[in-house]
Amino acid sequence: MYFCGMKVKIRIWLLCVVLSCPPTQAAEEWLTSDARAFSLGQLHALSDELLNPAQMAIANRREAGLSVYNRFQMSELNTAGLYAKLPNQWLDAAAKLTAFGYNDYQIIAGQASFAKKIFADFAIGLNLAVINENSVLAEASQTHFTTGLGAFWRYNSQFDWTVLIENIVHNVPKDDLLQMFGGCSYKPLAFASVLLEANYNKRAHFNLSIGLEYEILKQFTIRSGIMTRTSTPSFGIGYQWNSWQADVGFSLHPELGISSMIGIRTTFL
Repeated sequence: MYFCGMKVKIRIWLLCVVLSCPPTQAAEEWLTSDARAFSLGQLHALSDELLNPAQMAIANRREAGLSVYNRFQMSELNTAGLYAKLPNQWLDAAAKLTAFGYNDYQIIAGQASFAKKIFADFAIGLNLAVINENSVLAEASQTHFTTGLGAFWRYNSQFDWTVLIENIVHNVPKDDLLQMFGGCSYKPLAFASVLLEANYNKRAHFNLSIGLEYEILKQFTIRSGIMTRTSTPSFGIGYQWNSWQADVGFSLHPELGISSMIGIRTTFL
């Protein structure tokens, strides 16, 4: 009975979203963190799946991956992403394709990311995205664009600092999409990390994400976190073998229920 009631509640919420503001969700639903960052309190600036492209200049590894984010156990709210990173001595580049929605409302986003190492441990990055939105309520599909800017600083082997600004320039019919993130990662032990990230925007104001990561075995990691704005706890696991990495994350919204995310990535020469 509870499960059926929750499904009805989510479907009504989804219908209200589409009816009330079909052109305004495009810059939000496709912007998802990777599964690791998702399980650490839904981090953005500290996410390494191209939300903050500056990180790829410091990591300096060729990588490809895919992820699926399921909101509140509803297939209509899935976001799927596929990306590739290609570092270069002159300019690091990456591309990502994201799809969100279902038959009556769908978003397809293509993203190009660029990063440049300014100093040995400091880099900046730029995101450029084109978003195509289709809705049964609109006569034709709508196309939007948005940009983001990030910076990443590896202070030493224990501290990473990062800044991210999303939707700096865009043509989405909303004037309050600008979001600012700032965070740090602290590694007190070789097998443990503490991550802290603050976020501010005009609509939701201030949010704090806190995450803990602990490497139980060389290839096996457990994670937990919380996002304070909605009091949403999260947790997840990661497993690495050779050049492959698999991550699974879950979050529990106090009213809407469980969301999950899975990601698989590989590094190559």
